[in-house]
Amino acid sequence: MKVSIALYNRKNGVKEAAARLAEMLSSFGAEASVFDNCDAALFESDPDFIVSLGGDGSLLHLARHALENGRDIPIVGINYGHTGYMSEIDFKKCGKEDLAPLFDGSAVTEERMVIRSEIVRDGKTLCKGYALNDVVVLRSRKAHVSEYVLSSEGKEITRFIADGIIFATPTGSTAYSLSAGGPIIDPVMRCLLVTPVCAHTLTARPIVFSEKTELCLKVSERTDSAIYLQNDGVTAAELKDGDEIRIKRSQKKIRLLKLDRRSFYGAVNAKLK
Repeated sequence: MKVSIALYNRKNGVKEAAARLAEMLSSFGAEASVFDNCDAALFESDPDFIVSLGGDGSLLHLARHALENGRDIPIVGINYGHTGYMSEIDFKKCGKEDLAPLFDGSAVTEERMVIRSEIVRDGKTLCKGYALNDVVVLRSRKAHVSEYVLSSEGKEITRFIADGIIFATPTGSTAYSLSAGGPIIDPVMRCLLVTPVCAHTLTARPIVFSEKTELCLKVSERTDSAIYLQNDGVTAAELKDGDEIRIKRSQKKIRLLKLDRRSFYGAVNAKLK
């Protein structure tokens, strides 16, 4: 069995942690190799699964890398960061027995929904991207609030003035969307969550859409602010007046390996106290 360990090598002590983790994985007879989480060679050995050693940001970076490279390889997160909500184990508490489910067949694979964003300007596609957590349209710090129009199949759903808007997957419902007042959604569900950020109207509320819904967000031509689109925290482009952001479920997916037998809600209570 081949295993790749993906790490964010700017964290202090992470290389030493990766070497220790590789030793524990090798004790099960696995061939473990360590890579930077943006190294293309990460996938070349065709590993059976990938261990993301870092925080949630590291796992999201790895997931985006896998999506962009068209690789559907199971990922398991081991926390070497702060909250590590998406991780299964904290490295400081990780022992050989905690890794056993990866090799004895008791680990559970969860398929997580991914969304695709597309920016259309003057009728032409400017760029596309993927997100496991969320696609966020947000003003810069010094900019004024902006007006947005949300529609589907050419029919307006709502319009509002706000600092921005979050398009979240169920996985991402416990991230930025939660901080903005959005609901918690079981990550194995298939739906699309839209959460306004600091809306300047009482009628702007989070909305949950079917996974089949294709949404379009238009930046109002009255907007005079600097606005950016981010896929899982990475800026894709600065938006201009009249741009359209098209959001829909991607056919691609991310598979996460689950080692902890706690329920999703048990993990929520433990992580978000």
